[in-house]
Amino acid sequence: MKNIFYAFLLAITLMLSYSCKKKNKDTGNNTPQNFQPTTAGSTWTYATVSNGTSSNYTLTATSKDTTINSNSYKVFTNSGGPNEYFGKVSSDYYHYSFYAAINQAIELLYIKDNLAVNANWKQTKNATINGVNGTAELECVVVEKSISYLAGGKTYTDVTHIKINPTFYALGFKLTNNKADIHYYFANNIGLIYSSTDLSVAIPLSAPYTYAGTVTLTSYNIK
Repeated sequence: MKNIFYAFLLAITLMLSYSCKKKNKDTGNNTPQNFQPTTAGSTWTYATVSNGTSSNYTLTATSKDTTINSNSYKVFTNSGGPNEYFGKVSSDYYHYSFYAAINQAIELLYIKDNLAVNANWKQTKNATINGVNGTAELECVVVEKSISYLAGGKTYTDVTHIKINPTFYALGFKLTNNKADIHYYFANNIGLIYSSTDLSVAIPLSAPYTYAGTVTLTSYNIK
């Protein structure tokens, strides 16, 4: 999940799309929820496509803990970059990571597993993009729950689909003429299985920012 969550374009990053196909929706699911296992030694390998460039990386859960913004996090190593951090407080899942595109670290509340379909939560993030200070208001919406989803040639069950609708502000103005289509899919007891981002942001006094990509889980080993 190395690209998971940019600020000014935060909802972007980390998850970048290839041809996925949604399967039938299940109804009613009482399975205990854990959308990010943290057992030491567990691994997740992802294939990414970022603005046409393909790569892959592996996340490995360690036995180390740390505290960020009063939240407790498990430390994950990333074969493609700096460590990442995952935490859970009650039904809220947090991710903290450094994003080179904005040259800063960001904490994101990326899933609330107790919410029903169509429920949402909001958060605001600050960032400097192309030399311009701005903010992104992120509305995160539970689009689907307990569905089956095909990603990387494998069908996963008990999947939650989150959509992020960002609103951008810079230099005191709400930015218009933007495009944002950002989706994340999380499988219970596995974690992120797929994400896609198609984003274009018109930034005042600067070149526009565009990003398109996907992140796809290709293999995992949960301890």
